[in-house]
Amino acid sequence: MRITAGELKGREIRLSKGSRARPATGYVRELVMNLFNPDRLAAGAFLDICAGSGIVGLEAVSRGAPLLFSVEVDRRTCDDIRSLAREFDILQRVRILKVDARRCLTVVEKQLGETHKVSCCFVDPPYIEGMARSLLPGLGQCPGIWDADARIIIRTPDDLPESTEGLELIEKRKAGNAWLWVFVPTRSGSQQG
Repeated sequence: MRITAGELKGREIRLSKGSRARPATGYVRELVMNLFNPDRLAAGAFLDICAGSGIVGLEAVSRGAPLLFSVEVDRRTCDDIRSLAREFDILQRVRILKVDARRCLTVVEKQLGETHKVSCCFVDPPYIEGMARSLLPGLGQCPGIWDADARIIIRTPDDLPESTEGLELIEKRKAGNAWLWVFVPTRSGSQQG
């Protein structure tokens, strides 16, 4: 697997032996990056939840995201992403969080500081029925982290609701064996504490 565009174009992403990561294909990554668009990528932090191989977040940094939060619960996977960031000389722009996806937003909020908000979020949970749906409520409950024009894309084969507290679906696209569900944080969600 190689990064397809930007400053790291052509750099290889390697997985540890025995890794169970399910990396997004070049086709899926291109769809995701186009949905986020270059201006939005450059506007704030990129949040990669259930990062797996880390390729989507590293692709985002390559294409101009100033800061990456890579969330993974598996220690070895976190170590792999850290090694790649070090090898690519972008470690200063990458925060690797070994935390459960359902609890990651409060950690991200503490680390964002005053400099950045999250402008792009990609969520790629394991294809376990109900997993993506279980992550939705948390995404709408931390309104303080989102940039005014933020997009949240969830990749899953499951059906998701068109809205949940703090989030509203604006687009749904077929992407290989799954769907890309594109949500925006809602104004009502951003007014809550």
